[in-house]
Amino acid sequence: MSSETHWWWIRHAPVPDNACIYGQRDVDSDCTNEDVFRAVAAELPKGAVWLTSNLSRTVQTADAITAQIAERKRPKQAPLKVPEFAEQHLGEWQGVPREEFYKMRKPVPFWFGPAHERAPGGESFNDLIERVKPAMERLTQEYAGCDIVAVAHGGTIKATRSSFRPTGRSPSASTTARSRARIICARRTAISGGSARSIIGRGRAARMELPCPVRPPPARFARLPPRLRGRD
Repeated sequence: MSSETHWWWIRHAPVPDNACIYGQRDVDSDCTNEDVFRAVAAELPKGAVWLTSNLSRTVQTADAITAQIAERKRPKQAPLKVPEFAEQHLGEWQGVPREEFYKMRKPVPFWFGPAHERAPGGESFNDLIERVKPAMERLTQEYAGCDIVAVAHGGTIKATRSSFRPTGRSPSASTTARSRARIICARRTAISGGSARSIIGRGRAARMELPCPVRPPPARFARLPPRLRGRD
């Protein structure tokens, strides 16, 4: 059996009231668009290990996806909740209207602030990376050779990408375990011709080798339009 573990990262479904920053606040997600979840379910591997964070919106999204899988093919176990995959704790910024928040602060190209800046009473993005990376390494080794479907958060998924590099480069001779990751977005609602690819966004495959270094946030995030920055 291959030692390469395949990760399929899914961002939770939309939060109905996202005018305020929610971070680790346990808010619900809108899982009413069954077409989206049916399309996402069709993209996922069979027999995968399912994970969520400990926040309700990821559990609700996972439930909505698995409900669209034929009963005999559904996961036999409930998704494993991984607290380390929770969204970045944004401390005193949580609950602040986004519009008000950005009026008070100098705009930055990445997330809610520079990666090193710790939210008052919360975490920095670098803290999030240091929380997520060991858990991902542990689970990659624990489920070596498996497919893992992880329903998580925008910040969490960005944090995992600091540990990956594009595929196509030769792995180091010292590598003992490897994983590849794909990113699927369960937030789009437009349907064109019933095609799954028009409903979901898929990231390119990338590879992580263990132990993996922590890399700074990719420069490409600086090119995101303002409406896509800092969405928890």
